[in-house]
Amino acid sequence: MRCHICGTEMTNAIVVWVCTNCRHTQFLDAVVDHLHDNVDEIFYHDAFDFLYPLLAHEYHVLYTFIINKNYYGALLEYKDVVEILLKFPTLIAINHFWRKRNDEYDLSEKSDEKAIMMLLSKRGGLSLGDWEAICQKFIDLHKKARKESNTTQSDSDIYTYLTPLLEAVFKLYKQGQNERKNVVTWRNEVIGHGALQSNLETDSVLIKEFNERIIN
Repeated sequence: MRCHICGTEMTNAIVVWVCTNCRHTQFLDAVVDHLHDNVDEIFYHDAFDFLYPLLAHEYHVLYTFIINKNYYGALLEYKDVVEILLKFPTLIAINHFWRKRNDEYDLSEKSDEKAIMMLLSKRGGLSLGDWEAICQKFIDLHKKARKESNTTQSDSDIYTYLTPLLEAVFKLYKQGQNERKNVVTWRNEVIGHGALQSNLETDSVLIKEFNERIIN
């Protein structure tokens, strides 16, 4: 959360946010109230109709939870929204990957194809961090494949329409690179292993920033 006086990142001091630069303070409950009172300005309403249906539905559920001031429900739903946002396009990339002939793969030790297959064959299921890593590997793989001259129409469509989506999702997950703005870290610390350990006021800022990134 940034200070609205000087723009400096504020520090969470239990019951207030404190600006380390100008010492401006903001009570935490006011942050949650702001999220609720400005929900129609914060949420991207076109997404309810124009995102692919599964994500549009979950995004609307998140909106409804905040309207009804069910903030713990909103945090759990936020987790679902960001996970679907990552997994859906990554699954499309995986499907395209498996449909290609085995002899088209570069399975040398350090290849992106080898890294993807190793992650997909991981025992015990994939963590959210694994999904993020697979997404990044597909971005790298697609960038390399774009330079080749023997791409099919199916490949071309993937690179034109899917790759930019993977890049946008990966940027969302990595933007900020600190413990509150990194989606995987937040998910593991707050909702990991089914235990919700949340600061509602702090996480309401995360939800607000997530909506700003969707719009942009």
